[in-house]
Amino acid sequence: MSIYHCGLTVQASPISAHIRKEVVFDVLRRWLAHRGFDVTVVANVTDIDDKILAKSAEAGIEWWAHAYRFRTGTARRLLRTRMPAPHL
Repeated sequence: MSIYHCGLTVQASPISAHIRKEVVFDVLRRWLAHRGFDVTVVANVTDIDDKILAKSAEAGIEWWAHAYRFRTGTARRLLRTRMPAPHL
């Protein structure tokens, strides 16, 4: 069974609601696995959109550098939850 969910848009540091969404999908994954399903989780990361372009321009940095900064910060925070990362 596959679960696809939209990941975070990395325009700024994550807030508790972002982490909560990840917890919801982790609970679903664990419940399905407990029920005997072989579960694959796929989540995207939106690293370019209008807000990211605007915020990177305000900061005077490239959009990809802005997104990378917040993507790595978000990944560190998610690691602290001890939730497994999506498979893809």
